[in-house]
Amino acid sequence: EEVIYGQSQTYRVRVMNPGNGTASDVMFNLSPDSASAQSQPIGDIPSGKEAQFEIELTAQDMGDLKISGLASSPLGLKSNAEKNIRVTAARLESALAGPVLRYQDTNGAYLLELTNQGDAVSQNVQATLKLPAGVRYSGGIQGAQQQGNTLSWTVDGLAPGATREYEFQCLMASPGNHNIEFSAEGS
Repeated sequence: EEVIYGQSQTYRVRVMNPGNGTASDVMFNLSPDSASAQSQPIGDIPSGKEAQFEIELTAQDMGDLKISGLASSPLGLKSNAEKNIRVTAARLESALAGPVLRYQDTNGAYLLELTNQGDAVSQNVQATLKLPAGVRYSGGIQGAQQQGNTLSWTVDGLAPGATREYEFQCLMASPGNHNIEFSAEGS
């Protein structure tokens, strides 16, 4: 009923013959009214029997999707079915707050908020904070690895509506305008 955007899900298709004769040369068409329809030959289905197979679909659109299938034979037999699926996704948003003006050789305290505004859990979020030349990281983000002026850390399992806050300090080592950049990417 629900799948996460970008992930694949396997669905079982059953085509039944409730009649009293053999349904010959049955063909199954997935999304028969779309430009990307896919066909699966089934062959003959004896009376009172069914054919089963699996299809794997990858969610590439957001929101509510309708999967439709049509089983048909050259003798004019037709049957269609539809399934509604909700595609969910995480949506990360961040906000960085702190002093706009600091004197050289003083510390500034900053607050970074990372929120999942989506409707799915975001796993293994890779967070990156880039400090400009002239600004030195003084500490505060537990588990952050520093390489030069770049800090990186992993945020595990950010649930829908959840917020993680990170307080950190920076030393303003040189004068001028300095932009702090933050990015986060997860599942």
